[in-house]
Order: sequence, then structure tokens, then C-alpha cells
Amino acid sequence: MKRNFITKTICFFIIISIILMIFCTYSTNANTSNIEDINLSDDISEQDAKVESKIENMEEKIIKYDATTGETTEIDLEELKSKINLLNAIGNENLSNSTKGYDPYSKQYLDNNNLIQPHISWDSAFTRVNDTSEFPYRVTCRLIIDGGMAYGSGYLVGPNVMLTAAHCAYDKENDNKPRQFRVYPGYNDGAYRGLSCEWQAIYRSSIWLETHDREYDWALVELKEDLGNQVGWLRNCKLLF
Repeated sequence: MKRNFITKTICFFIIISIILMIFCTYSTNANTSNIEDINLSDDISEQDAKVESKIENMEEKIIKYDATTGETTEIDLEELKSKINLLNAIGNENLSNSTKGYDPYSKQYLDNNNLIQPHISWDSAFTRVNDTSEFPYRVTCRLIIDGGMAYGSGYLVGPNVMLTAAHCAYDKENDNKPRQFRVYPGYNDGAYRGLSCEWQAIYRSSIWLETHDREYDWALVELKEDLGNQVGWLRNCKLLF
């Protein structure tokens, strides 16, 4: 009886010791993980500070890549301003501020200021859009990139112009090479009326190319076809010079 009692007591203490060892090991790993997270956070903050400092000393340029010629050229902003001013004078429209929205099928979605009705309010409540053939949903485009290896989105801001993110148009993990993608408007298990097209040219910021900073993560894509004349386009954001 005494031997059984002693044996049971020893086994009990062994089990307790194992449990305590496991608990202490877990606590140590958790603390180490927290320290690593803090250090990683500090590293990220330091990297952000370096990027911001670098951007302050950079001159932003608008770069165009042409798919046909394969050439990359810098856009002359002064020449662009002159063209816009000329168009303003001819059309008596303030094109330097924004482009007007357009719906080829109905004007009921736009008010007198060419704003979408009802006005979109950005809040935490989202409603699934099942009918993407309606305006303005059909001007939202799906990008099928590199034959379906990746996907992106954008929206039409002109007859043959789409606004998207630079990282959708360029592969930053592969020497910033332009991606191969096709544009599908109003996509919902298929494009609106089966429409789609390829792109002709891409415009983006020189700062994004060097830093990949998200504040410069934009690209204007010139399409090979005038999809906007068939589906419409949204009012564009202000152009600041």
C-alpha cells in the first residue's frame, strides 16, 4: 500500500511538473512574440519615415507607357495645361476641375450638376448590387490580370479612360513591368453585354515607381476601345496642377 501511494505521489508530481514546464514555455514564447511584434512595428515606422523623407526631395513626374511601341515617356505638364486651357476656351467648360459624368441611356441618374443620384454616402453599411447593368454600377470594371493569375478593379472616367491602382497595372514584384490585363465593365458572372477590351497606354506617377507609396498608387489607363460610349462613365476627381 505504501509503495502504491508513493508511486502515485511521484507520478502526480511528475505530471504537475510537466504541466508547469509547458505553461512556462508558452509564456516565454508569447512574450518573445510580443517583443518581435514591437520591433517589427518600430522597423515599419522607421521605413515609413525614410520613404516620406525621400518623397519630400523628389519631383513628381507623370509617366506614360505605350503598349504598341513599348516606349516609356514623360508627359509635358505645361503642354497638357495649354491644351486644357484651349479646350476651356473653346467649350466654355472648366475641364481643369473635373470631367462630367455620362450615362448614354438615361439622364435620370444625374442631377443638374451631373452628380450621381442618389448621392452615394460612404458608411459602414453595404448593400450587395445584384444588377450591375444599372448606372453607375456598369461603369465599374473588373480587371482579369495575367490570364487570371490576379484580379483588380477600376472605373471608367471617360470614353476610353479608366482609373485604377498602379499596383493593378504594374507588377511591383517583377521590376515594375506592366501587367497584361483585360477590362470588363459591369462584371457579374460576365461583363455587361459581353463587353471587354485590352489597354493601349498607362499613365502613372514617377514617385510610385520608386517608392510604391500608397498615396501615389494610381494609374490612368487608356483603353483600345471606347467602352464609355456604350456604358457611360463617372464624374472624375479634380485635376490639380
